[in-house]
Amino acid sequence: MHEMTRDLNGQLGSKIIILEQLISDSQRQIDRLEKLLAEAER
Repeated sequence: MHEMTRDLNGQLGSKIIILEQLISDSQRQIDRLEKLLAEAER
């Protein structure tokens, strides 16, 4: 049981890291689009 819990924690940790990377990438794209929109409005 202890080994399975440790394995599941590792899998969850890996998925959290991937999710954080995706959120970061998404935020960079949002920032880029907002900048482009601001430039287009000028």
